[in-house]
Amino acid sequence: MDTDLSLRGAQAIIRLYSDFKCLIACDKSEDLLRWRPPQNKRFENLHKNNIIKLLVADIETGISFHDYVESVDKIVARNVLYQVDDKMEALRNIYKTLKPGGAAAILFWLDNPLGTWGNRMLSTRKWSRYVDRSKPVPQYFPPKFKEHSYWAEMKDLGCRDVHIITQSIPCSYSSDEECRDELVKIFDEIFNIPPEQRRI
Repeated sequence: MDTDLSLRGAQAIIRLYSDFKCLIACDKSEDLLRWRPPQNKRFENLHKNNIIKLLVADIETGISFHDYVESVDKIVARNVLYQVDDKMEALRNIYKTLKPGGAAAILFWLDNPLGTWGNRMLSTRKWSRYVDRSKPVPQYFPPKFKEHSYWAEMKDLGCRDVHIITQSIPCSYSSDEECRDELVKIFDEIFNIPPEQRRI
């Protein structure tokens, strides 16, 4: 049984692999698990036949994972851990969920200036009243530790083969306008600003 901590990630696994017996897509937001890929009959058939399961669960608390302790072969968490405040606890819950000999692949931001900018906008009184409550608000929690600390935690838990690859991807734009357009796109996903108050 494989667990993917996002529904879109489950789509990638379906495209790449065909030999899984069960795939569980997890998210703590029920709204995000309602998303469906357009005209994907294979996904719908796998879901209908209970080969793909959708689980509302919070990896940080681990409460909804009791039925899966030591029962999952592989866990893929792509761009999830930066949305979790207590990353060490999330890693412990991931480890508890894996079968002996299981494997996990975890990709997350150690730092992201756009995430920091979004957090500041959300915490500013001027803008917080315009948060669009009809959509899940993206969260960003920068790591409190250096990457080596996460490696050490996995080793302490009992993981035998831990690899860490850190890659720096500059956040740069070819012009001020391109940067503005990217920020506006993020802004529109979070806020619902009345048209008369928009000045771009």
